[in-house]
Order: sequence, then structure tokens, then C-alpha cells
Amino acid sequence: MIKRIKVHYSGQDYHIREMVSGASVSFGFRILGAVGQFFFSVLIARLFGADGFGVYALALAIIVVSSTVGRWGLDQSVLKHIAVFADQGEWGAVKASFSKAFLMVSILSLVMTIVIFLLAEWVSTVLFNEPGLTDLLQIMAFGIFPFAILNLIAESLRALKKVGVYTLVQGLLVPVVSALFLMGGVFVSSSVNTVAYAYMLACYVTLVAAFLLWRRALNQVAGREMKGTVRSIVLLNTAAPMAWVALVGIAMSFSETILLGIFHSSSEVGVYAAALRLALLINFVIIAFNSILAPKFAALYKQNALSEITRLANSSVWMMSVLTLPIFGLFFIFPEYLLSLFSPDFAMASTALMILAFGQLINIIAGPVGIILLMSGHETLMRKNALIAALISFSLGVVFIPVYGVIGAACAATTGMIILNGLLSWSVGKKLGVIVTFMRPFLDGR
Repeated sequence: MIKRIKVHYSGQDYHIREMVSGASVSFGFRILGAVGQFFFSVLIARLFGADGFGVYALALAIIVVSSTVGRWGLDQSVLKHIAVFADQGEWGAVKASFSKAFLMVSILSLVMTIVIFLLAEWVSTVLFNEPGLTDLLQIMAFGIFPFAILNLIAESLRALKKVGVYTLVQGLLVPVVSALFLMGGVFVSSSVNTVAYAYMLACYVTLVAAFLLWRRALNQVAGREMKGTVRSIVLLNTAAPMAWVALVGIAMSFSETILLGIFHSSSEVGVYAAALRLALLINFVIIAFNSILAPKFAALYKQNALSEITRLANSSVWMMSVLTLPIFGLFFIFPEYLLSLFSPDFAMASTALMILAFGQLINIIAGPVGIILLMSGHETLMRKNALIAALISFSLGVVFIPVYGVIGAACAATTGMIILNGLLSWSVGKKLGVIVTFMRPFLDGR
């Protein structure tokens, strides 16, 4: 399918050809990453059941949130700045942006590691009433630092338009290496802690690979003399609003999981997490396109080329819709079968899967409106919209999850997704005059 789209657009302008070419590279790696993540999740569920998978899902939610705090938006800040500096050939500023962001993220993520390690017992016993969560949380806390840094490196690679290696670092290596470590580890220990060790070690292996790939990529594009620099305060000023956007986004992604852990058993958390993992498989298509669109939007906005941004955004919506239609068909026609791959007990979340899949469908149709806002200097507006949607989603979760459990969680998450995309689409149209619709290619006669 991606090849047909590539042929269809081969005669079109440079930006669309580059988007399709870059997305094609990312698409292949994202498929492998999605398969690896799915296999790792199924492996956990098969080995440790819904209860073990639920405990792991809770620990992972806390670790991902902590890592997001540790990055403090600096990964998105370097994406924006490095993309512009690279486009202008200011390689000294590119190197300085990465080095200064690396130092700040290292300090913040190590602080978060200590905090989570010390609070693990309280979080496990008081907040979730899951004493078995303590060990997992303390082990996985040591993955906060490498996970934060490898994401910083990934976004820096993305800014250089190294889409293949960006996708390898950000979406493929951690789940695949985790699955390999887990398969080897179960022969040594049958404890669910094996999952935590597998994840943590995979983060460090990926970090080493990421460093090597970053050095290689920078040497390929930069000259011997790298002049120019950037002040740390510039990176932090851009990072601060992006940090809140990222935190709100993560809160929307994991608030239902955490609320389920507070109000219900870890087995229900595991069932919901399985449905969410399946629904989010569609994200490999979205991220594949966004990986090439983000630096292009940043550079095009710098040139005030809003018409080019509009054309790229609408073309991406049409292509993503075509690519994801078969996957949505599977979600809505065979939800019980797909969930039973984890184990027969997970089929009870079939309704939740369809609700979550509908939210992802809205995400596809809305297009890359969030990326457009972030790359055009409207981080504060993005934060405001995301906060409104997150508060509504969280409020609905507090009301419905204690009563309706997994289905209540799915409804709260999907409602938040719909509201967020609606607000972002309206904001992009009002502030930039960019109207994103999947019908635009047909209206343009394409």
C-alpha cells in the first residue's frame, strides 16, 4: 500500500515526495516495532496472566510519566531548534543544542530515578494497594535515565531527517530487546520481576546504540568546522511549554490506567492495558508520518510557507486514512479474537477495544494538527487545549471508572481524544489559517 501511494505522489512536489519517502522508511521500522511491542505484551500476559500484566502496566505508566518529567520538553525543544539550525547549516548550534540538552536531561532524569526508587513502597502499598508492585517499580526506576536520554537522541536524529535511525531508536529496539531478554530470563526466574529487568536492560542497550547512531549521523551531515552556539535559556524557554504539553499528553494516555489501579484490581488494569496496546498499534502509522513532518513543518513555518504546510498536512491525512482502514476493520470486526491472543480471559475487553479504536480513528482523521502547533511556536496554545481535554478526560474517569471499570476507562480516554483533536483543529485553523481535512486531496482533484 505504501508503495502505491509513493508511486501516486512521485510526480508531485518535493516536500510531498520527501514526506512519502521518509514515511516509507519509518513505516517499515514502525511495523517491526509494533510487532515487537505486541509480542512483548502477549509474552507477559501468557507468562504471568492478567494480574502480572496489570502490575507491569502500572509500573510502566509511572516510569513513562517520570521519564517525561526528566526530559522536561527538552527533547521537543531540540527537535525544533536542531531542525532549523540544520536547515541553515549552523552545525555548531546543532551540536551545542544537543550537548546542553543532554546535560539538563541527565540531571533531571537521575533526580526522578532517586525519587521513584524511594517512593516505590508508598506508591505500591498506599496508592494502589499492590505490594507486589514495589520491586517492579524499584527495578524499572533505573530505566528512567536511559529512556529519557534515548528519546532525546531520537528526537535529535529526527531533526536531522534521519528517519530510519530515529524510528529504530524510538520505536523498535526497546520492545524487541525487551522481548529477547524476557525470553532468556524466564529460564532463570519465573518471577514477574523478570519483566522489569528485561525492560530496564533493554533501555541501556538501546541507549548505547542511540549514542553511536547520533555520532555517526552528525559526522555524516556536519562539516569539520562547526561554528555557532545556542544559549541554554533559549532551549529551556522553548522546552517549558512543551514539557507541560508532553505531561498533559502522558496524563491523558495513562490516567485511566492509574485510576483503574486505584479503584480496581491489577487484573482489570491488565485487561484494559491489553485493549489499549491493541488500539495503539495504529500509532505506528501516525508516528511514521509525524517523524518526517515535524522537522519539515518547523522549517516551512520559518519560511512562512503556510500553504505548503496545509498541503503536506492534508496529503498525510489521506495517506494515513488509506493505510489504517484495514487495521480498523480488524478492530471492529474481530475484537474478541484479537484480545484472546493475550489469553482467553482478555476477550472481555472487546467493547473497550472498539471504543478505544474509535478514538484512534478520530486521531487519524484530525491529522497532524498538534505537530503543526508545536512546530509553529504555539506551544502555549497547544498546552491550553491539551490541559482542557485532559481535565475533562480525567474527570470522566473519576466518575465512570469506579462504576463501569474497563468500559468506563475506554469511554473517558476516547472522549478526551475527540475533544483534544477538535480543539487543536479549531486552533490551527484560527491561528494559522490551515484547514486539515481528509477530503482535501479529492477536492484538489488528486
